[in-house]
Amino acid sequence: MKKTKIAISIDSGILAEIDRRVDGRIMRSRSQAMEVYLRKGLFESEVRIAVILLKGE
Repeated sequence: MKKTKIAISIDSGILAEIDRRVDGRIMRSRSQAMEVYLRKGLFESEVRIAVILLKGE
């Protein structure tokens, strides 16, 4: 997949947390970490099943 380079402004605390998760092995770079966490937030958080509970009289 072709990657597009972008520039963003981000809260320093969030960036520090991203940097803590980059270990050089599993999470190889800041860019990879950002992509992984954005993908999780955008696609894995969506509601797939809803349960509706109704109380009868």
